Amino acid sequence: MALSIPATQARLQPYINVKAMPYETVDQLAQITLSQMKQVFAVQKVSIKNDRPANFYRELAINNYKDPNPKPIVETYPGLPTYELTLERIILYSGNLVEALGFENAGHDVFQQYKPLLMAFELFQPPASANDAAGSVTYMYHGCWLQNNPLDFDITQDDLKMIQSINIIAAGVKRS
Repeated sequence: MALSIPATQARLQPYINVKAMPYETVDQLAQITLSQMKQVFAVQKVSIKNDRPANFYRELAINNYKDPNPKPIVETYPGLPTYELTLERIILYSGNLVEALGFENAGHDVFQQYKPLLMAFELFQPPASANDAAGSVTYMYHGCWLQNNPLDFDITQDDLKMIQSINIIAAGVKRS
């Protein structure tokens, strides 16, 4: 007999709110608004790794390797960027991350994500001065795929929270 784990009633004020929505084609991205997306979980820490490798062009002569003064790099040019997100201390609104993201009857299997996700991270933005109001900034990542789906049950935590840390790869980002 499996025990039922209740949805968390945790206080989520210090967390980053995350909305997500699966989509079929890249053409749909322009039509999706933030209000259409479902809030699926909150997270305490988001680490974003954004790399763009550089490529080098050199002119090689036959004796370039033997010459004590080889020819320098002629030109550098950027490669394509990659986006990797690490979400730590995820607090779920319902019991399963893959199903909360919109993949029904997926269980805990990350392989059941069969569509890319559009994910929005709403970050608190403190006021610039004492007279200004606090706001938020939203980063939207498209082409998101879960790389792993570990789950940590801790019965000593308040509210029987289900806590996860996952890695996600994304195709691109925009700020709104």
